[in-house]
Amino acid sequence: MKIALVSCVYPPYKSGIGNVAARHVRQLTDMGHRVTVYCPVHDDEPGRDIVDGIVVERLRSLVRHGNSALVPQLGRHMKGHDAVYIMWPFFGGAESAAIGARMHKIPYIVFFHMDVLWDGWRGALLDGYERTAEPWIMRHAHAVLASSAELAQASSLGRVKGIRVQPSAYSLDLSRFHPPGADEPRPAVPSIVFVGAMDAGHAFKGVPQLIEAFARVRTDMPCTLQLVGDGDLRPGFEALARASGVADDINFLGRVDDDELARTYRMGSVVVLPSTTREEAFGVVLAEGMASGCPGIASDFPGVDAVVKSGDGILVPPGDVPALADAISLVIGDPERQAQMSKAALAGVVRYSREAERERLAAAFAGIPAGSHR
Repeated sequence: MKIALVSCVYPPYKSGIGNVAARHVRQLTDMGHRVTVYCPVHDDEPGRDIVDGIVVERLRSLVRHGNSALVPQLGRHMKGHDAVYIMWPFFGGAESAAIGARMHKIPYIVFFHMDVLWDGWRGALLDGYERTAEPWIMRHAHAVLASSAELAQASSLGRVKGIRVQPSAYSLDLSRFHPPGADEPRPAVPSIVFVGAMDAGHAFKGVPQLIEAFARVRTDMPCTLQLVGDGDLRPGFEALARASGVADDINFLGRVDDDELARTYRMGSVVVLPSTTREEAFGVVLAEGMASGCPGIASDFPGVDAVVKSGDGILVPPGDVPALADAISLVIGDPERQAQMSKAALAGVVRYSREAERERLAAAFAGIPAGSHR
C-alpha cells in the first residue's frame, strides 16, 4: 500500500509527535507499505529529503505559529496514495490533507496525540475550530487512534459524537530500554531523571517546578538531578538552579544520543514528568524510564494516568511543588519501596512492545485496498 504520512514535525527536528511519526513510518515500512512523509519546513530548506531511507517532502508554509503551519498545497500531494495517515494536531495542514484525501476518495486515519491549549483570542479561535473543523475531520476518518482511552475521553476528542477511538499506546525499543545488568549497578547517590525539550513550545514540561522541588528534596538527602534536553529556555533554568543553590547537583546534559539516553535511565532512581498543562497527554519518557526499572512520578493528567499505575509510580497535582518534592522523597528515601515500585513498573512494559504496536497499526489500516489510487 502507498501511504502518505502527514505530520507537523519530523526528524531531525526533535519532538514527541515527530518521533512517534518516524517510528510508525518504520513499522508501516516493515509491514511492506511504501510511505512518503509530508511536513512543513522548520529550520531546513523546502524540498525532498531522505531520512533513514524514508522519503520526506518538506513543504514551504504560508504562515507558521509554533509547530502549526498553513500548508494548503498538502491537499494535492495526497493524490495517488492508497491511504493518508495524519498526526494530530497539525493546524493548517491536517485540514488540507483530509480535504485532499476526501476529494480523491482516499481513506485517511488520524492519530490523536494531544489537545493544544491557548488563551485569549487564540483560545476563542481554537474553541471554534474544535467545534467545527475537528469533528468533521474525525467523523470522516477511516479510523481514529489515540494513545489511551483515558486521553480520548477527557480531550476534545471525547466531545466528538459518532466516532469510535481505538486506543494505541506508544511503543518502546525494549531491547534498548531495560534495567541495568549486574555489571552496571546504579550509583549510591539517588539520581532523578527528567527528559524533555526546553524551548518555548514545551514550557509546559514543568522544569522550573522540578528544580524547585529538587531543592526541597536536596536539603534532606543527597541526590542528583539529570536534565536531558535543550532549547531557548535552558539558560533561564540554569539561572534558577544557581539561585536555588543546587546548581552543583544538577547536570544539564543537553541533547543526547539514544545510547546515552538509555544509560541515563538505567542509572536513574526515578523518572519524573512534572508537566503543568493538559498538553502532556501520555509521557513516552515515563514509559522509557519505567522500562529501565525507574518508578515514575508525574502530574496527574488524562493519558499520563494510563502510564503510571498504582504500585509503579505516583501521580501528583500539576504544578504542586511540595507534593512533587514529597513524592520524590518518598521513593528515593525508601530503597525497599523503590525496589517494589521498580518491579511493578517492569511488569507492565509488555504493553509497549513494538510487536503490540505493529498489530494495532495493522488493525487500523485493515480494510483499505492497495493499488486502487495509483
